[in-house]
Amino acid sequence: MEKQEFLELFEAATKAAKSAARGDNKSSSPAVSRCVEAMIRLREAPESLAY
Repeated sequence: MEKQEFLELFEAATKAAKSAARGDNKSSSPAVSRCVEAMIRLREAPESLAY
């Protein structure tokens, strides 16, 4: 995983988390799923990309 991909995943996770936190029932569930998927992929990134 390259740094750019890491940053894009982080941004996607952040946006999805904010969307889920708003709590509108129509988009909450897909937003939570997107956030979880992005977080799982971020967990796979080498630690050196986070700095």
